[in-house]
Amino acid sequence: MVFAPFLGSGAIAPTIRIVFSFAFSIVLFPLVQEQVPETSINFLALVLLLAGELLIGMVLGFVGQLLLASLQIAGQVMGVQMGFGVINIIDPQTQVETPVLSILYNLIGILLFLSLNAHHWFIEAIVASYELVPGFGFSSGLFDLLMKSTAGMFLLAVQIAAPVVAILLIVDILIGIVGRMAPQIHVLIIGMPAKSLIGFIFLAATMHAFIPFVGRHISSLQENLYIYLKAMGA
Repeated sequence: MVFAPFLGSGAIAPTIRIVFSFAFSIVLFPLVQEQVPETSINFLALVLLLAGELLIGMVLGFVGQLLLASLQIAGQVMGVQMGFGVINIIDPQTQVETPVLSILYNLIGILLFLSLNAHHWFIEAIVASYELVPGFGFSSGLFDLLMKSTAGMFLLAVQIAAPVVAILLIVDILIGIVGRMAPQIHVLIIGMPAKSLIGFIFLAATMHAFIPFVGRHISSLQENLYIYLKAMGA
């Protein structure tokens, strides 16, 4: 409820998250009662058990947040190229100042996340964790998965931003050629509005391919959650 996409969003009041977590625990307990490890009632054992549960939740939430982070990075890179690098507004998800295109892509990702019922996959993963992860273990396989997923986040961000960045690079080259051929034209004055306009046109033109592309990556999230659970239980 703290680290998962949307469920841990700052736009959801903490009171709602607490009530939902408590209600979910009550509903879940009869289903996983047999898998819950027996623990002696002492302070140290309870602390260790709580720490393990917290780490499992952090890892599962981290897997889901990587995709949204790649969308935010892609939006920020495109925003800089289009001249919106210094225009920030408050992101309703994180409650911090974020570039406008990063917020746009993050909201699109959240809408796709909810439309595919991906938040249900996290609930299913929590239930499955009691069977697949009897006790949290930070194995070398889990570390390799985390590093691979983090590298994949940057690769996905580059793939998303590449079409717009490429077309704006061509625009920069053309503006430079015009500036050399006609020095009397103030290319700095006309260049930035032209880049912004062309960038928005290209964003709209590529949106039909962007939505299915991101949807496929979100669909792979369900399998990735179980891969991480198995790595934690190894």
